Amino acid sequence: MRLARAASAFDKTECRDAYSGKLAFYGQLGLYDDTKRDSEAGERRVLSTGPEVKLPARRVVALAGKRYILGTSYPDTYRGKVIRQGIVAHEAPYLARVQTLGQACRNQAGLQAWAAKAWIKRSADHEQSSDLVGQFHLHFSASEDIPAYRLITMGGEVHVSRAAHVGPAGTLVVFADAMPEPTIETVVFSTGSVDRIYETQAAGTTAAQIVRLRWQSIYELQSHASEKYGPKDIQVLVSTEALTPKAGMKFMASDGTWMIAAAFQRDGAWVCRAVHHG
Repeated sequence: MRLARAASAFDKTECRDAYSGKLAFYGQLGLYDDTKRDSEAGERRVLSTGPEVKLPARRVVALAGKRYILGTSYPDTYRGKVIRQGIVAHEAPYLARVQTLGQACRNQAGLQAWAAKAWIKRSADHEQSSDLVGQFHLHFSASEDIPAYRLITMGGEVHVSRAAHVGPAGTLVVFADAMPEPTIETVVFSTGSVDRIYETQAAGTTAAQIVRLRWQSIYELQSHASEKYGPKDIQVLVSTEALTPKAGMKFMASDGTWMIAAAFQRDGAWVCRAVHHG
């Protein structure tokens, strides 16, 4: 069709696979609408291209010096035939690292994916503290699989994913909490046997890397008899390969001594409730 060929004649912008760098297709990036309000939608453009174009498998392209997540495609028709497609393009300025809990403890690479971040609000557990915690929408390609309880590092900040869904624009929207510093450090555990009668512990230490998290972001009460979390309690992740934490075990961190109160396993890590012990 002559109209389709005429429209494609203006597809001069190279769109390269953001991961491999290979040329994927040519297209036209729509003009930026500067009347948009300050919102997640303000990070999006429309990429127009021919209907026959195949998108990269991970649906992220590099063009005009930036990276864009490709979302929902909308067809343009003429006389009953599709002659163009307009694709939602969400700017992705961060190369994020996505790790399971076990990978974070072992400092393994995990998954790298181009992503964007949009602030939602600052929330607080008003019963225990007035400290405010940032909550964000993290945008990824819908081709990525990012379930709850993944550690996502981008822009120098560590987040814990809480839930994910594909939004109307076709991007994967991950709801996540930002974690306070320090998040990752190496500590020394006292691994000797504990005498609960005399409240003493035999000699023996093990150094291990831990990941410190807010307990509100990832916790699991084992029974109705489980103690409630206190205002200064934290969750500590340690690799299942490093040691087996037990109630009463202590460790020395950058801000003092902590004691393990309880622990459960998830995704290759021990998730330990830690109580400040001096």
